[in-house]
Amino acid sequence: MTIQVHAVIMELSYRMIRDRRLIRVYIMGLARNR
Repeated sequence: MTIQVHAVIMELSYRMIRDRRLIRVYIMGLARNR
């Protein structure tokens, strides 16, 4: 993973920190991509 991608993910996590459900869905999406 690139540093830029990691930074974007961190920004998204910070923005959606109030919506843990979205974070879980995002993580599951990443897991499926693997």
